[in-house]
Amino acid sequence: MKTMRLAMIGVFAALLATPPATAAEDAPKSEAASGAGKLLVQEGLADLNGQRFDAAIQRFSQATQSKHDSATYFLLGYAHYQRGFKSGNPETADKDDALETIQTYATALALDPDLKALVKPYRLYHSLALSYEAIKAYDKAINAYKMAFQNAPHNPMLPLYAARLRYRMGDVPKSTNNLALSLREARLIKKDRLVIDTIKSSPFFSVLLSAPENLAVVRNVERGRDPLDAGTLVAQAGNDLGDLRDAVSDRGPSMGKELSALPPQNPAVLEALSAGDEHFKYRQYRPAIDSFNDAVRLDAQSQTLSPVQLSFLYERMGASYNRLGQTKEALAALEKSLELNSQQPEIRAKVSALKEKK
Repeated sequence: MKTMRLAMIGVFAALLATPPATAAEDAPKSEAASGAGKLLVQEGLADLNGQRFDAAIQRFSQATQSKHDSATYFLLGYAHYQRGFKSGNPETADKDDALETIQTYATALALDPDLKALVKPYRLYHSLALSYEAIKAYDKAINAYKMAFQNAPHNPMLPLYAARLRYRMGDVPKSTNNLALSLREARLIKKDRLVIDTIKSSPFFSVLLSAPENLAVVRNVERGRDPLDAGTLVAQAGNDLGDLRDAVSDRGPSMGKELSALPPQNPAVLEALSAGDEHFKYRQYRPAIDSFNDAVRLDAQSQTLSPVQLSFLYERMGASYNRLGQTKEALAALEKSLELNSQQPEIRAKVSALKEKK
């Protein structure tokens, strides 16, 4: 676990081009504090950077008695966070330290709601989100990730963390949107390859690839496409990519759905589906139909595809048959698409037109 934590910190640092979790960067901007308080903060920072977390917590706690400011409370909370998250994973973090982090950060925010005293305020929200995850307060964790992203809107790791949590909550569509946002931001700073390698190699993030929609997003980026290219089969209403950019809300998806509730995945289904989509784009309609039929056959064994994905598949299959002049087969495929997803007025219009033609 220690190796995984160090690897994650290293990746996070590389993406931000800053030293990993260097507490000195978050020292108070103002030095107008009492001599005793300043000395305690400096000693606490030395302890924190030396990973002497118990000593750091003691010094920062003492410093808050004479330096009653937001930055000092942040450092106290950050020391609790560093001690509690030695494993690097919210599922195994120390719950007491997570609660201390949350409570101390609440004081920091009450004293300075805009966190003007901090050099990198997103760090407070990021560690706050992970602390909420540790105590299973997932809706509050999502809100904290939103605030972190608002304070560092070009940091691709923040929406990636949110994508992982959304997946664990059972909200695959928003997980996919957050993952797409992460990879778009990573591409802008030419770090998309690094983020993809992190997702694939880190057990912390690789769980995301269990969702076909997320796997398709990653493959799109690897092929130089937009993350939510039509080929990903992510047919979500509105494509809410601004999820992390939205105003903070107390509302959120249910926490009852866990990872174990998701269906088993069959990579062969996704390969056949991707092959069919490639053939369709290059107007190779017969091979496209063959690949789509392979995907349907394989999916019958594993139920990898969601109804929305299957609906998309049948729509493409129907379009392929129609281009080949096989009206009967095209009509059957499009009606199957409507059966799986009735909210498709354009498909309904195509079905009506084919029936008239027939």
